[in-house]
Amino acid sequence: MTIPLPELWQMRRSALNHNWLQNRYLVFLLALRQCAIDGFSDPGFEARALEGLREWEAHRVEFDALLGSPDAMGPRQLLAIPPLDRLGETDRAWVGDVAHNCWMSRGRIEVLFQQANALRELADRLYGEVVETFARARATESHFGLSSRESIGRFHSACSELSQAISRLPSRLEIA
Repeated sequence: MTIPLPELWQMRRSALNHNWLQNRYLVFLLALRQCAIDGFSDPGFEARALEGLREWEAHRVEFDALLGSPDAMGPRQLLAIPPLDRLGETDRAWVGDVAHNCWMSRGRIEVLFQQANALRELADRLYGEVVETFARARATESHFGLSSRESIGRFHSACSELSQAISRLPSRLEIA
């Protein structure tokens, strides 16, 4: 039997990973890297580019909520729908624990979450490097291109790997 995961978790995952990270931010990073490679310079461009980069900071809370705990997508939620909702509080507690622990171990859920969180931490660190590169370029009044294309490329790669890791997280519960 296959049961979809909670709608709220799925909506958050889709909005963050598909709508924002894959379709907007990764595309932006590719374009920004190409501008750095081409040596594109325009008054105000670097300020707008930095503003676009900083969208990462605005989405950190969403990554924390999505990747903070697998409980939001686990089988305990099934105890709130018939017929399991008729279980007493004591039975609900132990059945929930057993179901959750089996799900975590069989689906390698903890490993998938650890991988995604490690990639998020890497992306956070590389984001800091890109912003620092921009700050150094502004301080020396030099063009951001040559010094930042490699750091933008590394950040793009980390974000792409993070997106793939989020995509590997389960999208439904499998009940055997």
